[in-house]
Amino acid sequence: MNQLKFNKNGKFRILQISDLQDTKATSVDTLEFLEAAIPELKPDLIVLTGDQLDVVGMWGKGEKCKSNVRKALLGILAPIRASGIPFLVTFGNHDGQTGVANADQVEYYKECENCICFDDLDDGRPDPGTFNQVIMSSDGKTPALNIYVMDSNSDAPTGGYDCVHQDQMDWYVNMSNALKTANGGKIIPSILFQHIPVWETYELLKEVPKGTKGACAAYRSRKGKYFNLNEDVVWYPGTFKECPSCPEEPCNEFETVRSQGDVFAMFFGHDHYNSFIGKYQGIDLGYCPGAGYNTYGLNPRGMRVFDFDENDVTNYETRVVRVDDFYKKPLYQPVKNFIYINAPESVDAAIPFIAKALAVIAVIVVLLILLGKLSPIAVGIILGAAAVCAAGYGLYSLLRNNKRRKEILSKYKM
Repeated sequence: MNQLKFNKNGKFRILQISDLQDTKATSVDTLEFLEAAIPELKPDLIVLTGDQLDVVGMWGKGEKCKSNVRKALLGILAPIRASGIPFLVTFGNHDGQTGVANADQVEYYKECENCICFDDLDDGRPDPGTFNQVIMSSDGKTPALNIYVMDSNSDAPTGGYDCVHQDQMDWYVNMSNALKTANGGKIIPSILFQHIPVWETYELLKEVPKGTKGACAAYRSRKGKYFNLNEDVVWYPGTFKECPSCPEEPCNEFETVRSQGDVFAMFFGHDHYNSFIGKYQGIDLGYCPGAGYNTYGLNPRGMRVFDFDENDVTNYETRVVRVDDFYKKPLYQPVKNFIYINAPESVDAAIPFIAKALAVIAVIVVLLILLGKLSPIAVGIILGAAAVCAAGYGLYSLLRNNKRRKEILSKYKM
């Protein structure tokens, strides 16, 4: 295991980055965000909490797929790799859906010298994305903070999202007990990172009537219900723009973690719009917003910073940083981003969204005919001209982005 320790001033900073969701056409806007944020924040450790890659990536098949996935990973990781800052990785629901299994993607991460979590896959972990990392005190003598990183898997066989499995929880209990024994019978305060939120995240919300200001619609087993933040338990409101996309029923992860007593906080990604934190049964449950511009998310995108003091790591400070904290300039793909920030956040949300969009288009067409006294042919010509303009802009945007992408990646000899 790699040894990390608190700085001489007793401080340690972690930067959580989630949902980059990139493709082989690496997002210029995401690259520029990473390039600006990492040097200014100067974290001691970076934790990537899943969906580094997007399922929609035209990955190809066989060796071509592997080549494209490797290209995509090394492209989006280039600023992190060049920083030399140690980083940890777990996987999200989309990473393995690229056609290259998570276990095989490990080999690409190993090409990054500062990726410190895959050096020894025979250390007892149940899968590559589930492990722990101890942070020692500034004098290097005692463990001050432990980090658990869990692979929350992908889609559940019965529908909805999966959760951490029993073999992973067995590993966690054994590791928790071993760390306690090695620490003279004292637990090591721990923070847990994973992609998909636990079912108990809904305990931070309260059901409200439809139409309530700020309320978000729930789907699947909670379809037809609406929720707001419960201000009695949420201590960091941040943003709440979508209901948790968590397992359909409780798994035993939260209860097991609570019973062990070492984890004081659990942080997730997955729901790109969210960044709120609340406390449930003594454990903080919180979100890191999406950082990538090749997927849906708030404009500007964000990451989460944690600052720990070795004298009391449970009394940590945390905040979300966003693109405009570092620079203010136009996006390279503003139209694409406009679509993404207005797009539905899930397949369930897409159905009513598409229905409304089609209705709006139909109304516009009817108005053009009735109010403008235009024939259907004239309307068709107008819509066709608009489509040609959109295609022209799309081609210009594609060429412009390719040029800028090559400029950035060439700095990293890619």
